[in-house]
Amino acid sequence: MTILFRFFLCILLLLLTPVLQVAQAYDSPDFDFEIFDRDALRLSANDRETIVEVLNAVVCNFPESDLIDEDLREKALALAIALDPLNANARNAHTALSADRIPKKTAFFQSSVSEVAERLWSESVKMSGKNGEPEGRKLAEYLEEISLLLHPGPPSARVRSFVANSEKKTRKWDKFLQLQPDSNPSNSKLESLIEGLREKRGGSRKEDAPTERKKALGPRPAPVVELDGIEKAAPESVPFEVKLSDVEIPFVASLSSGEGSGYLGGLASIAAKREKEDGDMRLSSASEGFRILGMKEALQLVRKDFPALPGGMRAKVRFDSDLPTELPKQKARANCSVAAGLLLYSVVTGSQPLPDLVVAGFTDDPLHSVFTVGSEIGKVIDQAKAMGAEFLLVPESQYEFYLKGAMETGQLEYLFEPQLISWSDWDQLKSTVFGEDTASRAVAAAEFRKIQAVQDQMALVDLARNAKVQERLEKIVEEYPQHLSARVMLDFGKAPAPE
Repeated sequence: MTILFRFFLCILLLLLTPVLQVAQAYDSPDFDFEIFDRDALRLSANDRETIVEVLNAVVCNFPESDLIDEDLREKALALAIALDPLNANARNAHTALSADRIPKKTAFFQSSVSEVAERLWSESVKMSGKNGEPEGRKLAEYLEEISLLLHPGPPSARVRSFVANSEKKTRKWDKFLQLQPDSNPSNSKLESLIEGLREKRGGSRKEDAPTERKKALGPRPAPVVELDGIEKAAPESVPFEVKLSDVEIPFVASLSSGEGSGYLGGLASIAAKREKEDGDMRLSSASEGFRILGMKEALQLVRKDFPALPGGMRAKVRFDSDLPTELPKQKARANCSVAAGLLLYSVVTGSQPLPDLVVAGFTDDPLHSVFTVGSEIGKVIDQAKAMGAEFLLVPESQYEFYLKGAMETGQLEYLFEPQLISWSDWDQLKSTVFGEDTASRAVAAAEFRKIQAVQDQMALVDLARNAKVQERLEKIVEEYPQHLSARVMLDFGKAPAPE
């Protein structure tokens, strides 16, 4: 950053700050401190703008949220102005806070704090990957921390990822902020999350160390089988390596017991180890928590990709949830066949699930129906929404249930939080969960949110029947056919209105 530019920035911010009024709670960041080298930061103009507006949303859009205090606003504003010193929303927010006023809400990312948390996390993932640049990783570490602080209950996998990615402790909040830990609880929340992770895992574990996490277990020799009397070599076994010490997938499970049934959102996780040198791979339910059903079906799914799974391996699946349920945990059973299949695939391949998805799927045949009646749909969506998900993944076979439910009730709000994404087969489900290409979904989701943003001007039912909105929905479906929410709203709008 040149001296001339720093001088210009200081003058600009001094002009923005009122002389006679000083904020009681807001301490202006030191905008002259170089948090990262903006010129070396390789971000597209669109990504830069998105990150800035998400940070502005933290500062401006949720004044009543208990999750956002003044120190968190100061952190977000400092990063926003460091990324774009001339951004109008950030500058206006600084002026308002300096005058002890609540900033005016921006036009972006207004739906929920959870949406903002998820978007910050997804943007940080882009920059912190193996191909990330040094300045991008530095910014990603700041964004990840804010995302964790905003999330009402961040998955422990994210906390682990954050700890692993921030070993160098490049965050230097105290260099450009005056934090108030005694009055602003966000300062201690991160430490509490990390401590909770240690307690959950029974203290630090050697598997956490990057050098020890990967355990090369070697390939299993391919056995010989006979087909129709002809001796042929079986498909070669996949070389097995535990590439992730723990894998978690947010999931809505179907629960049952002798006292009833229901749905519950939580985290499905897996742990794998070698028990012996050969023998069939075993997948079973962990002894803790709910008893997990659907292990046989999960193995069938993964064998679509790897007919000969690693031998001598034992993997255990568990399902954890802190959400309330009337079912006693000791007697309840959760069908997690779809989640278990994805978890096992993740362990075998090393693929990392995307952070903004919740998966739904429970039946014995994991590629068919999730629900038996349309009235169950809302219960599952409510569970996914409580988890702060941006997207809920459901089988394509559920489309008719969602459309029927919308036609009968007119409750189109179920289509927005979370947005519904469909999958029609195992390959499409894997592609969606492990994110080979997320660009189309991100564009479709942003366009769909724009429709939601104008519902204060027109009811959702009327929006669905509006010609201009239908054109936008058609474009979303054309660009991203998996967007089940857009398809349901489009077909709802085209159907004749009831008399």
